[in-house]
Amino acid sequence: MANTIIIKSDGMAINSVTHFDYSIVVKDLSWTEPVEEIDRVMLEQQYVTPVIELRAVSEPSEGGGGRGEDIRIATFYELPVAYQALEQLVSAIENEHQIFDVNDYGPEK
Repeated sequence: MANTIIIKSDGMAINSVTHFDYSIVVKDLSWTEPVEEIDRVMLEQQYVTPVIELRAVSEPSEGGGGRGEDIRIATFYELPVAYQALEQLVSAIENEHQIFDVNDYGPEK
């Protein structure tokens, strides 16, 4: 299998031959929270967006199998965008593309 260079949102890169288990992890779900309450009547609500991470697992540094470190590739705030990035990442690896840049999917905006 050819190596795909994965450019993370921080500009650093990882290699597909040394990373596996690509996944989306929802760290915080979206919710609304009151901004101000007077006499138990909510005057306003604030929407808090979800936090979704695209992650990979590195090979362990010592031999013998197991899991290595969890690597954050990018953080997203919309599930469809995170899913599209994951889908395209897997496709790039399967099709042996040389480079996959997660920044093309607008993370962390």
